[in-house]
Amino acid sequence: MIEAVARLREEGYPVQLQLVGPVVKGLRDRISAIVEDYDSFVEYSGVVPYQMIEEVYHNTDIFIFASSCENMPNVLVEAMSAGLPIASSHYGPMPEILRDGGRYFDPLQISEIADAVKFLLDNPSERSTLAQRAHEYAQQYTWQDCAVQTLTFLSEMLKDGTKSTISK
Repeated sequence: MIEAVARLREEGYPVQLQLVGPVVKGLRDRISAIVEDYDSFVEYSGVVPYQMIEEVYHNTDIFIFASSCENMPNVLVEAMSAGLPIASSHYGPMPEILRDGGRYFDPLQISEIADAVKFLLDNPSERSTLAQRAHEYAQQYTWQDCAVQTLTFLSEMLKDGTKSTISK
């Protein structure tokens, strides 16, 4: 992601990158060194308290979600809910969650990340349409629905006699 933004800057786009969230212990030094090399346009905020994350989203123009593995990308849903235009990894389940509400890329290909962000930068009308669409889709994800579906699933598992597959 950092290299993709560096490429955009080389092409004349005045973009800044804010990285938010924890870093796996073994990667902390490597990430710090990379950020230091690009400190003119990369800021690493670390873990942002939950009550402040909405402010971060609202001070953001484009959200880049470059994850290569997720099961339920809550951060992606948060960005969708904030009404941000999103450039996202095309790895599952992101397309199932974001659907046609974002611009996709292979998170392992720097040029694809740069192209997805460039598309959003160069197309304000499409950027707005995608952000609105993503926001609408985000409204379908609620903690209440999650709880009901989880309890329903567990109840059905117990009714079907599959108790033996649940470890105690």
